[in-house]
Amino acid sequence: MKRIEIRFDLVPKPKGRPRIRCKPHPSAYTPPATVKYENAIRAIATKEVLDRGDTIPFFDGNRPVVITAYFDLSIPHTRNGVKLKKETRDSLHGKVGKGKADIDNLIKSLMDGLEGALYENDGIVVAVHAVKCLVHSPSILMFAKEIKKNSVYPLPTSF
Repeated sequence: MKRIEIRFDLVPKPKGRPRIRCKPHPSAYTPPATVKYENAIRAIATKEVLDRGDTIPFFDGNRPVVITAYFDLSIPHTRNGVKLKKETRDSLHGKVGKGKADIDNLIKSLMDGLEGALYENDGIVVAVHAVKCLVHSPSILMFAKEIKKNSVYPLPTSF
């Protein structure tokens, strides 16, 4: 079964809320900044797949896919309007953190960006594991792998 690991040296961005255009006819559209970010994700993923000598899309859609993503967010410079000291910022490095971005929106922008590079449609993704961490150099580390059809995916036994 196929698997791939990709590091995106991009600042993680959440999926932007759809915008509404009223003229000439009412319609919803994705904000340009979100489209640009998803295109950057797609370009990096496509290059990684092709550099491995594989075809696009990487997964053929015949098996379910599981994604694990680590969203490394920038350590904030302020908290509650107060500037953080360097020592405080350094102590936050590597910690799991809230950050401003909601994790579900980070996942959505990543998965939409992977469409066309890793898979035709993100409907083949059956499980997602994601973590937000605070770091000095923001990036995304993503692992994707196929699992057997009709397999029982192990769930956590305790929390």
